[in-house]
Amino acid sequence: MTIYLFLPLLAFLVNAILAPIVLWGHARQQTHRVFALFLVSMALWGGTILLMRSSTTLEQALFWDKLAFINFALIIVFFLHFTYHFSERRISRTVYAASYAIIPIVGVLAFAGLLADGMQIKFYGYAPVPGALLPMYLVLTYSGISLALWNLISVYRRPTSQAQRNRAGYLITATCFSLLGATTDLLPLLGLAIYPLGIVGNVLFAVLASVTITRHRLLDIHVALRRAIGFLLVIILVAGLYVLASLVIQRAFGNNFLTASFSIGVGLMVVGYLIFSPLLGKVQDGIDRAFLRKRWGPLQELLQFTTETKTMTDLNTLATSFLQLVKGAMGAKVVALLLSSQDDEPSWTSIIVGSDARISTSLDGKSLWLRRLANEDRACLAEEMFSWPEWQYAPSTVRAQVQDLNIKVFLPLRYRGEMSGLLLLGSKTSRRGYSLEELDLLEAVALHAAATMANARLYEELRIQLRELKETQAQLVQSGKLASIGTLAAGIAHEINNPLFAISGMAELLLSSPERHLKSDEATEYVTVISNMSERIAKVARGMLVFSRNDDVAIPVCLNDIANDTLRLMEHKLRSNGTSVVREYYADLPPTRVVANQLQQALMNLIINAGDAMGGAGTLTLLTGVSGGQVLVSCTDTGSGISKEAMANIFDAFFTTKAVGQGTGLGLYITHRIVENFGGEIKVVSQVGEGTTFTIYLPICSVESDNLDAVDPISLTETNQMPVSRDRSMQPTGISRLDSRRSP
Repeated sequence: MTIYLFLPLLAFLVNAILAPIVLWGHARQQTHRVFALFLVSMALWGGTILLMRSSTTLEQALFWDKLAFINFALIIVFFLHFTYHFSERRISRTVYAASYAIIPIVGVLAFAGLLADGMQIKFYGYAPVPGALLPMYLVLTYSGISLALWNLISVYRRPTSQAQRNRAGYLITATCFSLLGATTDLLPLLGLAIYPLGIVGNVLFAVLASVTITRHRLLDIHVALRRAIGFLLVIILVAGLYVLASLVIQRAFGNNFLTASFSIGVGLMVVGYLIFSPLLGKVQDGIDRAFLRKRWGPLQELLQFTTETKTMTDLNTLATSFLQLVKGAMGAKVVALLLSSQDDEPSWTSIIVGSDARISTSLDGKSLWLRRLANEDRACLAEEMFSWPEWQYAPSTVRAQVQDLNIKVFLPLRYRGEMSGLLLLGSKTSRRGYSLEELDLLEAVALHAAATMANARLYEELRIQLRELKETQAQLVQSGKLASIGTLAAGIAHEINNPLFAISGMAELLLSSPERHLKSDEATEYVTVISNMSERIAKVARGMLVFSRNDDVAIPVCLNDIANDTLRLMEHKLRSNGTSVVREYYADLPPTRVVANQLQQALMNLIINAGDAMGGAGTLTLLTGVSGGQVLVSCTDTGSGISKEAMANIFDAFFTTKAVGQGTGLGLYITHRIVENFGGEIKVVSQVGEGTTFTIYLPICSVESDNLDAVDPISLTETNQMPVSRDRSMQPTGISRLDSRRSP
């Protein structure tokens, strides 16, 4: 079959197949029914042309050509009818009837020989001999096509519906293809040796128009044209290089060209294929830059959004930056973002760039329109969503606010299958609609934006939880401190009552006989006792004040002082339990930076636990020293020890080895947290039946001596212990007895 017969056969088959496709699922829509009739008339025209070109005589060809005139008039009428429905322009039934009445008139004129006076043979095949009224026929047909084009242009110029406007752009382009093809059919009648391409134009029109009618979303016509231009330029460039290479090869090989042309041609085709794709990308990029020169920079910034915002952790800053990029890249007047809290009763946060208006954040996540929007995996145009039945049930305040902001696009932000936010775009400053390419870009960026914002929200939640955890920890420390104060109350009262009794006794003696006692040598002794006892009470009071206050300022302190102050508070309890205390303090111990009352609380917890483990009688050893650039304080008891099973959870909150009701399980947990907060660590060594040693290591804040010997603080005896300070002047009066003996 020659191309002369193949083209009309192709036109017949393509239109015959497209007609039922257009009707499929849309048989009740008037626009689809009229367009299907238009395709049927196109198929009949293609079949008529096929029969005309297959004719064996001029008379037979003339008969089919006359029918082709009638079919072509029917095509024009159906197409005009379709454009009126498509553009929603009203036209009276009288005009419709008059337009269809033209068909029989054309039939009479055609068979009267007024449109084609006969047939002739041109270089390509049969061609009609123009009749007397053929010019008038052409004027009428071109007028009908022009009116149809005007209807399509009116739709394209409307700013209301971008989807409909985009369809109109495709239909206008398709109509122009058909017009160009039809014009080439007339040129041979004027004596020009140009092959008629009317059938090719009609086939292109039918395919493009059918896709436009049936597809819900179409690539923006401007984008399609840009890509077509890029494709054609690359085709021309590659073809030109191929022809140039062929000419060079022909000149080089001369008579042997035919022998070498096949293998070299295959090689050139492979090279062309390899360079086609990257070359097309470069050319397309240049064309896009030319067409989008004003928005190219913002578009690239939007594409780089995910890489540039990975370190952003503030949700509001992140969301505002995202909206500003979207606004600049899309050329939108207003961009808004609604973020869901994703709680059991979700609330919404509204962020708007480009307007002072506000969107109601009292949205119900169970609203029908939001639920349907959450199920969409794409951007929804406003005119599409406004046609949803669910939108009619949306709150009137929300609908009014959306209308006031002139929202054109609704894009759900989805993260892990849930809608975490909603991106809203207002109208463009250019008054054009949003193209499919722009919507695809937004959908791609929205996926990354949703994940990035979810990470920022998670970071914010973790920050809040961390703050609450720190507050809870501080409360636990304070509550543990108060509990310790209750435990020490009796001992503190005893420590104060004893010196008060001595002070009271000395004062009564002085007052009973002031003339005799004040002038005697005993007065000096009495006053000295009163002074010492008063100082003892003051030290106890100061120790309690330091211990009980809720201070969080870290200062340099000496562990020897912390240990002494803690023992002073615990002295009565330890003595009454029959506990012997041994202190092994390192002389000239470097300071460490801590909050004194908190470290005192940690050490007190260890001493209380040691006393409970020994059950009364036993030996408690406090040791300070330096090891590995750290200062240390250890608390060793001769109690029952800790089992290996319990050692794994010894620092866990609410874990206790004591009987029910005798311990909260928070003492060692609080101690561990306090030591960690100061940048230190706590270690434990225990042997069941022999005792336990807890050692606290803390960083040195300033080193006064570099010649400090490392020691092993884990020792239950006095062997291999570091030098100790036995200076009694540094010990409080009431505790010196505890240092000099191991008995209660």
